[in-house]
Amino acid sequence: MKLFYTALIVLLLAGCATPVSHTNIPLSTYDKDTEYGIEDRDDGFGITVYYSRYQFIPESDAWMDSPR
Repeated sequence: MKLFYTALIVLLLAGCATPVSHTNIPLSTYDKDTEYGIEDRDDGFGITVYYSRYQFIPESDAWMDSPR
């Protein structure tokens, strides 16, 4: 039973940490943490940006500059 609960917790944590993709456009790498894609539309263009950076302990200046 412990194995079941351990597997359940691991699956829940992995599901919460997996980003959801809302577009299928190809992405280009901007830097090691950022990917972006530009999509032409009839009324202009659309930009998709994926920023992902893992930190176990957040940096204080990055935390203070983050939008609320």
